[in-house]
Amino acid sequence: MRSPLLTYLEAFNHCVSSDDYNVRNVNRLGEITDLEGDLAHSLMDCGSLTDADWKYVRTLVNLNLSAKLQGFCMRMAGLAVGTRQAGFLLAGLIALILDDDVLDPRDVYSLLAILNDASGRIAAPFERYCQLAARSATPLRSRLILEGFLAGPDYMKSLESMGVVFNGTGWDAHYEFRRS
Repeated sequence: MRSPLLTYLEAFNHCVSSDDYNVRNVNRLGEITDLEGDLAHSLMDCGSLTDADWKYVRTLVNLNLSAKLQGFCMRMAGLAVGTRQAGFLLAGLIALILDDDVLDPRDVYSLLAILNDASGRIAAPFERYCQLAARSATPLRSRLILEGFLAGPDYMKSLESMGVVFNGTGWDAHYEFRRS
């Protein structure tokens, strides 16, 4: 049986333009869209994915989809804070491990800092979520999460060091990169 994650990930990739949905502009979006909600819920329930499913997902996530998923990750962090629902935080973290190490490690660290900040704002168990995500991540991404970020220096976990700010409340809660 086909995993809902595969269906929603393909729909997300097909329906969302990376020009309109990326780390530089997702902060302008309001309430969660149906497509984001479907993808988020399928990511929260990805524990049933087989090794073959994970391999197939990783073949789907090219640089273009990876850019969209970075925006999705930021959206999920803001939605987690605005709605106080940790499931969105987990969905963002799982979205961060879908690629086959396409993302630059610096981008991974920036997104982890955002998710970590969101976790602190809603008292969610970020370290536990990271350990859960790392089990399904590639070996390199797993090391980046567990050794590079969680066990790394505190400055890497701050929004300020990553050039990110948090703004808004409720559905308007969001993270954005500071403009230089």
